[in-house]
Amino acid sequence: MTVIPPPSQLSTNPIISVALTPSMAFLPTGGTQQFQANVIRQQGDLTVNWSIQEGSAGGEVTSLGLYTAPAAPGTFHLIAAAAADPTKSASATVTVGQPMAGFAPVGNMNRILGVHTATLLANGQVLMVGGSQGYTEDFEQAGQRDAELYDPVAKRFTTTVNMTSPRDFHTATLLQNGKVLVAGGLGVGLDQPPAQSSAELFDPAALSFTAIGEMSIPRVAHTATPLEDGRVLIAGGGASGGFGFPAFDPATATAELYDPAANKFISAGTMGAPRYAHTATALGNGQVLVVGGFSSVPIPGSVSTALTSAEIYDPVTGKFVPTGKMGSPRGGHTATLLPDGKVLIAGGLSAVSPLSSPCSGSTPTVVSATAELYDPVTGTFNPTGHMTVAREEHTATLLADGKVLIVGGNSAQDGTLDSAEIYDPATGVFTALGSMGVPRSAHTAILLSDGSVLIAGGNAAGGRMDMLCLLALGSAEVFAEPH
Repeated sequence: MTVIPPPSQLSTNPIISVALTPSMAFLPTGGTQQFQANVIRQQGDLTVNWSIQEGSAGGEVTSLGLYTAPAAPGTFHLIAAAAADPTKSASATVTVGQPMAGFAPVGNMNRILGVHTATLLANGQVLMVGGSQGYTEDFEQAGQRDAELYDPVAKRFTTTVNMTSPRDFHTATLLQNGKVLVAGGLGVGLDQPPAQSSAELFDPAALSFTAIGEMSIPRVAHTATPLEDGRVLIAGGGASGGFGFPAFDPATATAELYDPAANKFISAGTMGAPRYAHTATALGNGQVLVVGGFSSVPIPGSVSTALTSAEIYDPVTGKFVPTGKMGSPRGGHTATLLPDGKVLIAGGLSAVSPLSSPCSGSTPTVVSATAELYDPVTGTFNPTGHMTVAREEHTATLLADGKVLIVGGNSAQDGTLDSAEIYDPATGVFTALGSMGVPRSAHTAILLSDGSVLIAGGNAAGGRMDMLCLLALGSAEVFAEPH
């Protein structure tokens, strides 16, 4: 029962009005929306009581204004009434429809642009760190210290405390204790920003970054793979800054382990080949598959070919051993562990020439549309269909149903791509989907707890492999799978 205060109380410092934001919302069934109420009066109780005009049939709303749509479509009305004077209220109209597949914008990050990392935390939020505005008139490709959190319930980015060091082309790895290891990348500097050996930990509970011991050498475009015992394998990478790929030469074959218990880095031996822009995938048997990449920068008049080789890191022996070779050379490709234990390797650059005419678009590259599967039982790679478009610096995200979402990237013919496609392991077929809101390459794509995919940042002209003359992005969108 609602008790209305007597007129004598209402006339003292009266409430002028109540405002509700947003005043209109469109949601899928079961979707959520955060509403904000503002009680306008000089002083006193400024809280509101939330309700739904249609009752429980219209969904649910918390005491903080978080609305959850019902399972059935319809039009409903959310009401915020001033606690001190229920006669003063505001309402919002919510239209609920069936879930729509495809891409939908979720606003912009606050400060992060370009080549950042995204890490799904244990609480369901996503940590976004680093990035770069890319190439400027000062030939600067500086990293950023910025960090933000994405809340998938409120669909909103909020800034958090900055990192201890600026970074792009770095790695960010979720540890078993819930913290995030951020390592390496490019720092700040003119012409060629320096590669970094520094590392730090993000603590979600304290919302803090803490610098830790350094890696043995600086690393850029390396990999960082969590192992079953909680340690992290850090492998390869370039040792120099530059204008983006392929200017990270020389590559390194060294590897090291981060041990969270000891909070230090220790040597993990040497790979069979120096690599950067490679992939490293944790397999179901606890081993790590390292695939492709580039080992050197081409000299003028030559072409640098990506590697076809692959190797396995065994945490038990602490050694890298060769495994089968890919059918095509690849760097800047994707590697996705499938539910059956195989690994989907897709796209990438197979060859690239030195930058000869910046911004002219004439730099020769060979981008692949091919894909292959690595079988850890036989140690072999086998072809599996073709993507609908040749891509490098795209993303590949395993969806809840076992299919793989392929998004964006660069194509030698079409530049930066806004297209997407789905790979079905059951048929080995890639099927084209609708397009993103903007073209993206070198972006991030994270599977959220509700099965949707958050796609953020990247570059709209040129990718992580070509930082010249790009447009760094701060926008984000969410993909919902068609059913």
